[in-house]
Amino acid sequence: MKQGILILSGLICLMSLTDCTLVPSPRTAKLADCTGLEVRFTRTVNAGSHFQMVLGVPLSAQVPPYFKGDLIISKAGAQIGEYPIGSDDMQECNWLHNAPELQGFILTWRHTSSPTGLDSFLQTGGAYDFVVKFSEMPPAGSSLWLSWLQ
Repeated sequence: MKQGILILSGLICLMSLTDCTLVPSPRTAKLADCTGLEVRFTRTVNAGSHFQMVLGVPLSAQVPPYFKGDLIISKAGAQIGEYPIGSDDMQECNWLHNAPELQGFILTWRHTSSPTGLDSFLQTGGAYDFVVKFSEMPPAGSSLWLSWLQ
């Protein structure tokens, strides 16, 4: 009995000395299918950080895909950001775990600046309207996803 109390006391002391932190987990949510030159959707942003827009492209499509357009973000009817997107400035990723038939490409992670993505535009709990205007369509069967850490 005394030995059990000593072990428990020792564990409690050890736990109080360590820095226990939770590691953020990656999350994804499908936003829309890319079925036309203009794709519109509304999204309430979940708690988290490091928000990124990802294009999911079928594994059967030519990789890397060719496409070009603009992502426009609005809140309460006012435009708050515009982000050029395209195959000339994207990063391949493996973030679409819920869609193994797709290859992911990060659209909002610039190679020339820090990878803050959409964090400068989006706030947790906010409802946002997104419009993606393609001047060159991505491959058939492509879709748009939001990725973040929570």
